[in-house]
Amino acid sequence: MTSVSPGATGVAGLARSPLRSTCPPVAPGDTLVITKDRYTYEIDVLATPKRRGPAPEARACYAETEDSVAAREALSASIKAARMSQPLTQGRPDKHTRRQLRDWKDRRE
Repeated sequence: MTSVSPGATGVAGLARSPLRSTCPPVAPGDTLVITKDRYTYEIDVLATPKRRGPAPEARACYAETEDSVAAREALSASIKAARMSQPLTQGRPDKHTRRQLRDWKDRRE
């Protein structure tokens, strides 16, 4: 399991400073913006739990926005399409194949 890098979260439109170890307190009605790798999650806080409990209990306290889900699915589909359009190699590419890959990437940019 990987963690979210510092500075990749925000509460109510305020970005978290990588130098600070804490974010402002989260309250019901806030929207969290979490960036992990290429994906951005927008999460609405529905409630704050009284205690730290099991995952199903925690999941009931937040909901991801529909726009966030749609954007992530579109990004995932475009990443898959780009991966499928790359030439396949068997094992480690040799000098000739690396040159072809480099030329292919240059054409795309």
